[in-house]
Amino acid sequence: NNWARGDAEAGEVLVGLMEKTREEGVWKLAVRLGPGRYRYRFLVNETEWLLDPENPRVVDEGRGGKANLLIVP
Repeated sequence: NNWARGDAEAGEVLVGLMEKTREEGVWKLAVRLGPGRYRYRFLVNETEWLLDPENPRVVDEGRGGKANLLIVP
């Protein structure tokens, strides 16, 4: 869907599609990030937002839901 759903005014950016690796079936996407705090979630099948099960840091996403938190020093 070309990631047209981001709300840039709210600081929300949709960065792209993940690719499934051949080894272990892991989904990956590399994104260069500067220092800061980043909230994120995964959009699955363009309909369902999921939290990252590998990241225990969960915060309010600003609209009554939850998002994962990534801190880049």
